[in-house]
Amino acid sequence: MAFVSWIARFGALALAFTAPSAIAQPTAAASFDVLAADARAAMLSDPKTTVDKAIAAERMADAQQPSTERSIRQATAIWLRGEALVRLNDVAAAEPLIARAVKSATRVAPNSKLLGDALLASGWINTVQGDVAPALSDYQHAHSIFQALRDQRSQAKALQSIGSLYADANDFANALKYYDQALGVYKSDPMLALTLYNNRGNALKDLN
Repeated sequence: MAFVSWIARFGALALAFTAPSAIAQPTAAASFDVLAADARAAMLSDPKTTVDKAIAAERMADAQQPSTERSIRQATAIWLRGEALVRLNDVAAAEPLIARAVKSATRVAPNSKLLGDALLASGWINTVQGDVAPALSDYQHAHSIFQALRDQRSQAKALQSIGSLYADANDFANALKYYDQALGVYKSDPMLALTLYNNRGNALKDLN
């Protein structure tokens, strides 16, 4: 009887030591997800807040045990910070972060929305720097990912970006083609649709 009691106590003691670590990992993952979601939510209205939250999210991910999921969280946080810096027009600071996000996502999450989003940011940076061929490659790669994922909104964004490249090169016929494709894919987002219609109108005016 005493032996059984000792076994029960030993089992309870072992559980007391092992249970917190088993519980801590999903709790850490959930905390990261909340922080990343907050960073995304602030992106349009307050990208500076996104930068701060993304830095905190990256630190949280760094503290986790090595795993594929940890690498994905790190890449997500890095992309969020780089994307926010792009929106703040700090391309010099954004460029290495986006390059890291693309490289990491390509390795641990190929064909993911994360990689597609990072490629869109990379394409924008290349566009700003006048590197048209890499920008087009980034946008086309992103489009193929979003198409495979059936993410129509992101697919339309990639098509719009390709159209804008052609418009910048004064190839308004091809610009219109991609704007029309984007509208055909997705126009339920009022702001995205407004941008596409404005771009299309400008391309039509310049074409004539």
